[in-house]
Amino acid sequence: MRRKGFVAVNRQMRTNLPHIFAIGDVAGNPMLAHKAVHESHFATEAAAGLKSLFDAKIVPNVA
Repeated sequence: MRRKGFVAVNRQMRTNLPHIFAIGDVAGNPMLAHKAVHESHFATEAAAGLKSLFDAKIVPNVA
């Protein structure tokens, strides 16, 4: 767990346990549904053995 109760993940959305992924609100800000969808694609690709890396800067949002 990170501060504020979020689950710590790497850029493949993996937790400290390599077979467990976390996406969406539990993975941290920004808490947006379309961000969770993007994260799910990267987590799925990582689970399939691909080397995709998520970058939150590519997700549109309003500051």
